[in-house]
Amino acid sequence: MRRIEDLIYSLLYRPRLQKTLVLLTLLAFIGSILMLPLGLVKVKLLPFKDSNTFTVYVQTAPNSALKKTQEVSQCIIKTLSKNPEVLNMELFLGLPSPMDLAGMAKNLAFNTGEEFAHIVVNIKSVDKRDISSYQLVSSLRADIKKCAKEDEQTINIVEPPVGPPIVSAVVAEIYGEDTDRLFELALEVEKIFKTIDGLVDTTIFTDRPYDMYELIIDKEKMASYGVSYRQINEILYVSFSGKVAGTLNQEDILAQTSLYVRVDDEHRSIKEYSSDELMTRLQQLTLINHHGLPVALSELVTVVPSRESASVTYKDLRKMISVTAETDLVSQIYPLLELRDAFKQTLSEHYDITASEKLNLRLIDRKTKAVYDIEFDGELQLTFDAFYELGIALVLALVFILILITLYYKDLQLGAIVLFSSMLSFVGIMLGHHIISYFTEITFFFTITSFVGYIVLIGISSRNSLLLIDFTKQLLQKEDIGKTRAIAIATATRTKPILLTASAIMLGNTLLATDPVFGGMGVALIFGTVTAVLGSLLIVPIFLNKISDDKLI
Repeated sequence: MRRIEDLIYSLLYRPRLQKTLVLLTLLAFIGSILMLPLGLVKVKLLPFKDSNTFTVYVQTAPNSALKKTQEVSQCIIKTLSKNPEVLNMELFLGLPSPMDLAGMAKNLAFNTGEEFAHIVVNIKSVDKRDISSYQLVSSLRADIKKCAKEDEQTINIVEPPVGPPIVSAVVAEIYGEDTDRLFELALEVEKIFKTIDGLVDTTIFTDRPYDMYELIIDKEKMASYGVSYRQINEILYVSFSGKVAGTLNQEDILAQTSLYVRVDDEHRSIKEYSSDELMTRLQQLTLINHHGLPVALSELVTVVPSRESASVTYKDLRKMISVTAETDLVSQIYPLLELRDAFKQTLSEHYDITASEKLNLRLIDRKTKAVYDIEFDGELQLTFDAFYELGIALVLALVFILILITLYYKDLQLGAIVLFSSMLSFVGIMLGHHIISYFTEITFFFTITSFVGYIVLIGISSRNSLLLIDFTKQLLQKEDIGKTRAIAIATATRTKPILLTASAIMLGNTLLATDPVFGGMGVALIFGTVTAVLGSLLIVPIFLNKISDDKLI
């Protein structure tokens, strides 16, 4: 204790050393802030979550046959079966899988029909594997994507969310009036998405346009042949979709078994998507009229080609098509910034592009003067909201600390000293996140839990400074010693309790630092405590020595 007292006492009589320490502290604080824009510490709203399951959502081209969807699904299952970490999986072909929050938020859980399939995958528990679930998914993604051999086939891999479920990590909402042009712009945006490193599972949330054929019934021929609408509808459903024709009762089974009738796969599928091929199939379907005579279905209908246009979603009474993407072990903010630059470079040939609020863009077609807005949503919007609200909480905490200490000591300078020392923990937090990144397989992000840890440290570091100020005031009031000696004695006396408190905080958060969700808070509390203690024991005495004796008595 005597050595600490002499060290602080000698420091307070060396102005040049004091200026050097204060200057280095200011540079360290400014440098820690600059680590964020310089990319030395990466920012992400929520950390990754290590879970025991994930779901693969398959979508083939619109109006695809169930057989094609099954081929893609079986390819994925075969790929997953080769991985030793996969325990089992269940295929829901043309049917929805059990509802979960992530699938519902991403509008994938409700997809049903012959072009859709859901594969629920269960992997080994956390304690029985050496790789995290998000790293496993990242390593499997490239092989799984190889199963999508056509451009219109999409495969999305969805993991359980660590926080509030969102549509996707990066969402570009495209607004405009012309539906066809809106979809064309969405296709261009999708191509740009696929060029950005770190973005995966790119999807356009709309039904893509596709060719179709309408069967127009000739009413006069139908009446002359003695055939009804009901007969035509029934034979079409039985042939292509299938229909329950009856039920089967069995002695050992309580429930009735439905007898489902339809044409076999070979005769109900169309190899070449053309009106002639479809008419050939219709010629093979025969109806019996009320005279008991056979009538080919092709005699009663006319095949008319048509095209189904893209569907749009209305948001705030505006037409919208969303293009979404997930991130692969990176934060969404950095690919998104690259995405904006790519938009400006690629789309500027046909559009005048201007920035609007936040990171959004406005596009004006140079020929038609039509206006299109690209607004970013998803995890980006959640990041803005969360960090904005926590930023307000941090500012309010600092303001309240300043007001309370100023009212208590009746001096603004003492409040400013405590405020400055409490903010120094940010230096340790940034350094800690940067250092830990070297010991982790993926980037250790500054997350929302890290921010919460900083707010917590504000109160702890303020307490250390208050102890030094109070003890110094007591010595000056009761002992006949100088201010400099009182500051040195107070610092030496309170060093041991401060270090014990800091050690307890650091040791107590060691296990928290290894948690995949709250690891940011643990690292913030451990490394932030170090710089907060150094600031309290070195910087606070320097500032206290600059204050007049009257304000400390």
